[in-house]
Amino acid sequence: MGLTVLGSRSALMARGRVFVRVARPDDYPLSDSDFHALLIFIGGMRSASVATIGLPAPLPQGGRVPCSEKYVLGPEAARRVLPSFPAELIGFAQGAEVQVANYSGGPAERPHIRLLLISYPNPQISRERYATIERSFRLNQDRGAESVYGTRRGAFILVVLNSPSRVKAKTLLDEFNVSQQVSWDQRPPEQESIVVQMAKLVLGNMLLVLILVGFALGGGALMFVFKRLTARWFPQSSWVDPDGGHIITLRLK
Repeated sequence: MGLTVLGSRSALMARGRVFVRVARPDDYPLSDSDFHALLIFIGGMRSASVATIGLPAPLPQGGRVPCSEKYVLGPEAARRVLPSFPAELIGFAQGAEVQVANYSGGPAERPHIRLLLISYPNPQISRERYATIERSFRLNQDRGAESVYGTRRGAFILVVLNSPSRVKAKTLLDEFNVSQQVSWDQRPPEQESIVVQMAKLVLGNMLLVLILVGFALGGGALMFVFKRLTARWFPQSSWVDPDGGHIITLRLK
């Protein structure tokens, strides 16, 4: 395993900006193979920079309290990390992921400013969730110590707790920027003139006719070959001499 130091009773792993120390428990002995398997399960074979490519962008670093950033993936963890924020409002069942960090800058007698970054699979879910959070917390309304500020940026929702003022919360929210880009596999039809669209339609119909003609000629050729083979192997078959059949005559009075 890369970036891992093994000892007799413990191991130290470096994963990105984090050091992980894994100690063998004294009351539960582990073999060397089991301990190595545990290290692989915890740290993985790849570095953290590769494993965290799909994670949301990190929170702004300016004024962030060291070691205060947390990554939350479930309601139970949210209840422990965010006791004042109802976990049911986040929407983990809809694929929500939460990053939390504390920021300095408030009064000494008040706790640190807390920033929540909630990411969703698409902007539609974030729009629905933001409306629910806005109604529950009455976002962006000056209510003294209970004021909660927030905004929505695409598929992300940002919420600021314990902010001393609207200006401080807005300064923190403005540090988070989201850029979106839409790529197309082909040019949309509205970007082509009507002449080009009609030409493509005619060429498509001609190609379809050629394909049908090819199927017809291929079927006729197969029928011809089949009849020749039948005449060679089964000369008495009706396929060889269809005119040699019997005529049924009905005598009607």
